[in-house]
Amino acid sequence: MDDQRFFEEAAAANGDRGLETQKAFPLPKWVDPEKIKAGQKFIRDHFFSVIFAHFISLIFLLCYSPVRRVLVRTHKSETSEKAVKRYLSTLVHIKLWYEQDLLHREGEAAQDVFRIRRVHSRVSRYIEKRCPMKSTVSEAGKCGFAEASHVITQLDMIVTQFGFMGFVTLFPSKFGIFTEDPTGLEGFIHLWALIGHLLGIEDRFNLGLEINFPRNRAILEKILLPELKVGNKDSLELCQSLVNGMANIVPFLSFNSVLIF
Repeated sequence: MDDQRFFEEAAAANGDRGLETQKAFPLPKWVDPEKIKAGQKFIRDHFFSVIFAHFISLIFLLCYSPVRRVLVRTHKSETSEKAVKRYLSTLVHIKLWYEQDLLHREGEAAQDVFRIRRVHSRVSRYIEKRCPMKSTVSEAGKCGFAEASHVITQLDMIVTQFGFMGFVTLFPSKFGIFTEDPTGLEGFIHLWALIGHLLGIEDRFNLGLEINFPRNRAILEKILLPELKVGNKDSLELCQSLVNGMANIVPFLSFNSVLIF
């Protein structure tokens, strides 16, 4: 399937599958526990690099209009204090997924993923009540969802999935990751295939199920970079709030240096 059709089909598919967690287990046959272990070891070996890549990717995600619209509507990221609190909360979840059991329904990490799915579902319902997807274009436009088929689509899910795995896989050396053994990076991608599955990404869209660098690059170049270049006012404020807030924790950070990077 070519990239354009892939993106169109993903954009038309509902990404809010929060009430279907029972379908996540038993796990699909493609899940490889050894690759999951290799991916988790890769993260342990390159933890700072992976987390910094996540931070940079978040700048792109804050400019991605579906993510921006949700954040603006929920009023939880517009100040430095709120942005840092939200980012650190996300980091706690991600660290748990990277270190604990995702392979069993009762595992701590798997249960935490399901909690995030329920949050996604609550946010989706909250926004849809105030801005029904089937409302008129003028009504939906006031909420910023005039062209959306769902509050959260499968495209939104895979763009976010790319944010967490794409920068590490496309630009490992830029984040200080140098390894000649592909096992770790392949395991990292497979780990995100599993996380994506648990979060509700359909197999046909799951970026981690194949090592498709051209498609990952297409997400960056055709979706994220154009949004970043637009320079939306809300996106700029969200990004500045995040970087300025994190600068209180990591002093060498500045908004300009992050953009230059």
